[in-house]
Amino acid sequence: MAAIWWRELRAYFQSPFGYISMGLFLVLFGITFTFSVAFPRSPLYGGVLAQMRFMLIFVIPVLTMRLFTEERRLRTDQLLLTVPLQLTDIVLGKFGAAMTVLIVMLLITATYPIALSFFGSLPVGEIVTAYVGFLLLAAAFVAVGCFISATTESLVVAAIVTFVTLFLMWVMPGLQQLIPADQSAGIIFTAALGAGVAGLTFLATRNVIVTGGAAIVAAAVMVVIVVLDITFYDTFINRFLVWFSPVDRYDTFARGLLNLSPIVYYLTFSAFFLLLTVRMIDKRRWA
Repeated sequence: MAAIWWRELRAYFQSPFGYISMGLFLVLFGITFTFSVAFPRSPLYGGVLAQMRFMLIFVIPVLTMRLFTEERRLRTDQLLLTVPLQLTDIVLGKFGAAMTVLIVMLLITATYPIALSFFGSLPVGEIVTAYVGFLLLAAAFVAVGCFISATTESLVVAAIVTFVTLFLMWVMPGLQQLIPADQSAGIIFTAALGAGVAGLTFLATRNVIVTGGAAIVAAAVMVVIVVLDITFYDTFINRFLVWFSPVDRYDTFARGLLNLSPIVYYLTFSAFFLLLTVRMIDKRRWA
């Protein structure tokens, strides 16, 4: 894994992708800091990171679009897949390289609170917690970008699909007011979720039997819920959107609270998409 990590990390700085990602992030961060903290002379540094969550939607696609896409485009993926390495090591190595670039960006931005500390006391615990939450959110977004990069050989498609996906995750909580909350809508939405799970299963395995099994399990769960408590589907869509949204879970960290629940969520979310990436590459290896 270390060899893949080092190879990818070097590739970031031997091509424009690393410099574009870092430059875009640092410029946007500097502008946000200037107008949120410097000009109004506000001590609320954590608000800068809270606003920068939206900027990740633009930075992450540039950072992740080449991870697997370029291997397929240059036809070097076959060589990579035949080396004596576990697919998990390959995926984690590429994921780790992208996260290393992000960590370097965040370390550079740490000079801002250090500079502010010379002019007064700062809530160090809140700032550190905000950085931890921001890094976990970024890891979840990078995992999504890794998966999308593994599904195409076009850099442009990978970047656009990643951007659209992250944007939808961002606006997801705001869609609650536009979506009906009755039982029928909840049942239809649950069925769509089951179909989505079956679709991801087929995309990752290309196995009709396994996909059919996943669809049957999803349908059985729906029927059991209807029999036991059909009111479960009341406002189910709204509750699901609030629960699934990775963006809103950062609010806990922004308030300086280090809770276990959002940490487990972000780690599970990242692991899920990395696992999908492994399955996607494994399918292509045997194909």
